Amino acid sequence: MSIPATSAKRFSKTPSKGKGNEVSPPNAACRSDFFISYNKADRAWAEWIAWVLENVGYRCVIQAWDFVAGSNFVLEMHKADQACERTIAVLSPEYLESAFAQPEWAAKFAEDPKNENHKLLIARVAECVPTGLLKAIVYIDLVGKNQEQARKILLSEIKTAIAKAGRRKPTKAPPFPAGKSEKPAFPGSDDADLFRVPHGRNPNFTGRDNELAAIHKALTPGTTVAITQAIHGLGGVGKTQLALEYCYRHRSEYRVMWWLAAEETSTLVRDLAELGEALNLSLPPETPPNEIAEAVHAVLANVQPSLVVFDNAPNADAIAPFLPRSGHALITSRSPNWSVVTADDIAVPVMPKAKAVEFLQKRIKRKDADAGKLAEELGCLPLALEHAGAYIEASKCSVADYLDMFRRNHKELLKRATPPQGYTATIATTWAVSLKRLRKECPSAILLMNILAFFDPDAVPLSLITASKMAARKNPLGWAADSLKLNDAITTLREHALVVRERDRLSTHRLVQLVVRDEMLDREWLRCCRAAISLVNASFPFDSDDIRTWPRCEEVAPHARAVTNHADLLGVTSGELGRILNQLSLYFEAKALYGNAEPLMRRALAIAETSYGPDHPNVATCLNNLAQLLQATNRLKNAEPLMRRALAIDEKACGRDHPSVARDLNNLASLLRDTNRLKEAEPLMRRALAIAEKSYGPDHPEVATRLNNLALLLQSTNRLKDAEPLMCRALAIAEKSYGPDHPNVGIDLNNLASLLQATNRLKDAEPLMRRALAIDEKSYGADHPQVATRLNNLALLLYATKRLKDAEPLMRRALEIFHRFDKVTGHEHPHMQTTIKNYGALIEEMSLNPKEIERRLKLCLQ
Repeated sequence: MSIPATSAKRFSKTPSKGKGNEVSPPNAACRSDFFISYNKADRAWAEWIAWVLENVGYRCVIQAWDFVAGSNFVLEMHKADQACERTIAVLSPEYLESAFAQPEWAAKFAEDPKNENHKLLIARVAECVPTGLLKAIVYIDLVGKNQEQARKILLSEIKTAIAKAGRRKPTKAPPFPAGKSEKPAFPGSDDADLFRVPHGRNPNFTGRDNELAAIHKALTPGTTVAITQAIHGLGGVGKTQLALEYCYRHRSEYRVMWWLAAEETSTLVRDLAELGEALNLSLPPETPPNEIAEAVHAVLANVQPSLVVFDNAPNADAIAPFLPRSGHALITSRSPNWSVVTADDIAVPVMPKAKAVEFLQKRIKRKDADAGKLAEELGCLPLALEHAGAYIEASKCSVADYLDMFRRNHKELLKRATPPQGYTATIATTWAVSLKRLRKECPSAILLMNILAFFDPDAVPLSLITASKMAARKNPLGWAADSLKLNDAITTLREHALVVRERDRLSTHRLVQLVVRDEMLDREWLRCCRAAISLVNASFPFDSDDIRTWPRCEEVAPHARAVTNHADLLGVTSGELGRILNQLSLYFEAKALYGNAEPLMRRALAIAETSYGPDHPNVATCLNNLAQLLQATNRLKNAEPLMRRALAIDEKACGRDHPSVARDLNNLASLLRDTNRLKEAEPLMRRALAIAEKSYGPDHPEVATRLNNLALLLQSTNRLKDAEPLMCRALAIAEKSYGPDHPNVGIDLNNLASLLQATNRLKDAEPLMRRALAIDEKSYGADHPQVATRLNNLALLLYATKRLKDAEPLMRRALEIFHRFDKVTGHEHPHMQTTIKNYGALIEEMSLNPKEIERRLKLCLQ
């Protein structure tokens, strides 16, 4: 049966040769002794180990020195394994978590499973517990040792010999990463030439590999000119933590590494003067700031390479006079504008969700199934994740418990938090200073921020904000229609890292919105929420169920959802809110997102009844929309009384010949037709057509809808000759009104094709059906119920022309779409049983055995 349509990721110790307990150097005939296997986070350790071993005559292969740029990494690893007698694994938490580290040590383990020949050695450089097969191997423990202790322990455990060959090993000893020696640094020591950072290394630092690599690339161009690298981003996003990690990973590359607190000029000058003292520079206490900077940088130029970190700099103008003339400078700041003083700048985003979950689970020292939900709730912001992890670890509560507490009482939780190492503020205070300053210095910016706090955090179109000129006159953002004033406000918010602008979109962070709303007084909440509702209402298209409006609906829908949720919390009800709910629900219904649409329709109806009374035409509109959704989800008995009530309201309020009455008659008649009450349906349809023709004229799209529905009823009563001219007329009107590729044209094509098929004109019907299918697949996507209807009908036509093998996959696909619909909505699609019968008949006709027929049906309905 055809289906019509009416709507649209241990060696023994050996005597030494010269020094204490060191082992003798290797025999020249041996091949390479050691391959150093490490994670990039432990490169400093790997280079230090390689240098210590080679300094007494061993031959090591290490990626940092031996792998040529552009070479095949996997092939080089294979060569290293083949060329080296043993592998030393530099063991750390990062190494254990690396997907690439395991194959590096596994090859030697396979050669020597019992490790009788010590093919695999482990040097533990950070607190961690070996896992898996590594647990069976006794490791060389360097954790907590000073440089000399570590060197003696390492060399006392090593015995073999190597031959020398040309490589990229440095001709000059690299600097000791954390001390004054002329060899690679002993990682973790504090005896550097000049090394000062305010905090120890964060053991929970996670991810940020791309940002670290970008900073390193920008700061190592092979020149001696000053390069200033700016890292900017939202407060709490981890800019300082990123800079700290960079310092610890690359300390071996600098003779001087110094940290300046740059938020205030006074602290910046103080820290710069202390650098001068460390450089043996004597300056009188009354020396002006610019002279201190000049003198310090003059001396610093002779102690290279150097890295100076300007942490939390307010803007380029504030620190430009203090930037070094040589060496490297790294800046962290909320401000995004650094092109005047930097070669590059790096915007630091929130963590990717996977890394946020990894960080949180590392922080609480356990895996938890709810970590992803909490990461999403906190917007993957590192500072918020740190707060949560600290609370969960201290209280031993579950992640689910914390999530529930946060949702119910976030303000109290955030107030209790203390700034973790490397942060100067908590979530509750990190933006408070900026907001307080904005209230005094730029009221328009804080007003804009307050209203943005009620939208979805991502991609707010500027056109939504400027809709204030179309919204209520009292909307507080009326000035936003002036592009100069709007740009000034946005620029101010960007300087404080409260918003990000990408072309004509503004985005902020959900926790920024949370803090902004917490800072508002109750009357500000209500005023700004109402303003946001007014803006969304002015922006949401009228015909939201028409595919031509969907690009705009897609832009505005997330913000409509956000403002309606806030309105619900505040108990706000208004006609504007009701209209937003209605239009949003129609948009979702047209996309077959019935689960999203229905609660919105019911809220819209409740608001309409409260705002206008039970007998208002706006109530009738809401009743009609809800009834049609119930009909589409096969709840016809629930739909009918709503339709009859809507008709009664409109007839009384508008008169019997009003277009709204025609709409109500059409909808009720279509429902009666679907319940096989054709005699009741026909006079209602004819009356609806007459009203539409009188109200709109003969060529209006509403007339085409009425013609189509009447024709379907006539076809149902076998009056095909009467039905055909109506369908042809409806198709002509629709093509003229909507263009050839609109879904409403697809409806008329489908219905006309079904009629042609019923009159045995199959060759004429097939191209119409294929065109209808193409229109709907392009308009709705491959999994929409309307597409399933087209697939079913085309399959039936192919079935009628004995093309069973062509028909079967189409009808099977239709059945799968309807089945998914049923699972999502919880209601059987009206066409489900018809399609099951059609498919059963088709595969039976294909002469399949009963078991195969049963198997195919089960596959469709899994």
